Order: sequence, then structure tokens, then C-alpha cells
Amino acid sequence: MKIPEYFKGITGMAGNPSTNNKEKLKQLRGVKVQFVVDDKDSYWMSSAKKSHQLLLELEVESTLEIIKNGEHVLESLVGKGFLDRANRLIN
Repeated sequence: MKIPEYFKGITGMAGNPSTNNKEKLKQLRGVKVQFVVDDKDSYWMSSAKKSHQLLLELEVESTLEIIKNGEHVLESLVGKGFLDRANRLIN
């Protein structure tokens, strides 16, 4: 959030912003944010849902993808799976 002008997008895969400070999060306007979590990882899924909703309220472009029957480490997204999602951020 200190240098958002250097990023087109951010992907959180079992990850979330380290703050709920709305003024700091507003700095992500203009940066595409996507969360990817699995449906069996209840802690991260719940946290990602909350962060996603907060970003939308702050007018930050955010998406949330929940992977069915995934695992905490989304090995199925290594390589092409991740790159396909990363390309969504720049297109």
C-alpha cells in the first residue's frame, strides 16, 4: 500500500491485507485485487470474504474465487493455474 503505483494487481492466495485501516486500504484504488482460497480452509476463506467486502466498500476493484475441494496449499494452481489468474489482473 506504500507504493500502489508500481502494481497493476495483487493476488492473495490464503493471504489478506495486514490492516483493516480504511485510509491505508483506499490507497489500493486503481490496483486490481483478487483473493483465491479453498472452500475447506475455513479461516482463510472467512478472512478473505471479509477483506474482499471491505475493499469493495472502499471502491477497490476486488474479486474472490473459492476453489472447491482445494487444500490450504493450492498445488493445483502451481504454474498455469496461477498464471491464468495473474493475467486477469492486467487484462
